[in-house]
This record gives sequence, structure tokens and C-alpha cells, in this order.
Amino acid sequence: RRLIVSNDLDLYEFHKGDLVAGFSSGGFLGNSLVKGSVSSGSQQQYLARNSQVGAWKDGVWNEVFVGTINAPPSHCGMDAETCAKPFVTVDAAPIVAEKPFISISPTGTYQLNVPKPVQNLQGLDYQDVDQVGFEQVYVADPAKDTAQSINAKLAQGLHIVLSPGIYDLTEPLVMATNNQVLLGLGLATLRAKNSQGALQVKSCGARVAGLLVAMAGGTTATSP
Repeated sequence: RRLIVSNDLDLYEFHKGDLVAGFSSGGFLGNSLVKGSVSSGSQQQYLARNSQVGAWKDGVWNEVFVGTINAPPSHCGMDAETCAKPFVTVDAAPIVAEKPFISISPTGTYQLNVPKPVQNLQGLDYQDVDQVGFEQVYVADPAKDTAQSINAKLAQGLHIVLSPGIYDLTEPLVMATNNQVLLGLGLATLRAKNSQGALQVKSCGARVAGLLVAMAGGTTATSP
């Protein structure tokens, strides 16, 4: 996400004698500018969304392009004579909200950047974002935080950044403030300890990104 590549970009790794180019399979490119060509190689199951490329070459199948400038045209099935690939291309993203991200200001303070939703987007979205100072952000630590402590911060209307790790939750995290952000770093994992689930969103405009959600087993007692 949000890459600027000055030259070409390869989506596979090739070694001499490796005719299948590492069986590369699956990936995502979003909101990125590639000034040269993108070469898929043996790539498949790939999604490019709202990006701009000089050209897109190669690939096997199941590659999808949404709102990507200079993407190859859609084609049903593979045609060896014309080198056409089974690709699906959609001109624009009907609605998209880019993932929130963290930056450092010129004065050395951290900021949470929240891109605004955009409709019918083609190409890049480097527009102005809503910037939130970290006095309005709570950074959770899996070594000490619990569902109760994180929920207390959410109830105060704070945005939450989850440090990498596994968060064992005895109750769901509840987002009840409009436009609240829950952002995981390093694939932070919410692991629900019972059937109540890991997360409840009860607000408008909430952003949830960068998380894995898992069940840890167990049951919840209920009355007949």
C-alpha cells in the first residue's frame, strides 16, 4: 500500500532452472504508483486496486484489477495465440476507504492518518487525510491489556492501535463512537475465548484494519 516504485516491479522470484518461478500465488497491491512495468511471472490469485502502473505483463490466472490505470483488459479464459490471460478488470472502485496509517510529524510526534472514503475511484488516492494526534490514541500491549482495559479506552472515545501479538479476549471489544479506528500492527490477533465473539461495531464510520480474528474454543452458558 502507498508505494512509489521508480522502476519495474516483479511479483515473483526467479532462479535459474526454476521454470515455475517459485509458484508465486496470491497478493495485493493498493494505492501504489509503479512508474515502470509490473511483471506477474507465475503469479495468480492477485488483486491490484486503485493503483497506476506503466504496464502489466505476464501472469497465469485469477488476477483482478479494480480502478487500476493501465491494467490489462478483461478476458475470459486463456488464449495462447494472442497471449491473453484470464483477467478481470473493473474500471473504478464503487466506494473505498484506504487503510489508516501512522506517520511522524516534522516535530517528531506520532500521528494517526485516516483517509476519507471515496466513490468511483480510478487510480491513486493521495488526497488529504484526517490527522489525529496520539493524545487521542491508546496503544495497547498484549502483555498487559485485556478486553476490559481496551474497552475502557474505547468507551472514552479513543482510537486504538494494537501492538503486535495475541490478545485473548474474555468479552468482545465494543466500538460505539462514530469514526473510531481500531488498527492492528504486525497482524495483531484478537482471539475470542467464548462464543460472544471478538469485536462489536455499534457506530458509523468505524475503521477496522490490520487484524486477524480467531476463536480460542470454549462455550458460553445460556439459559434454556
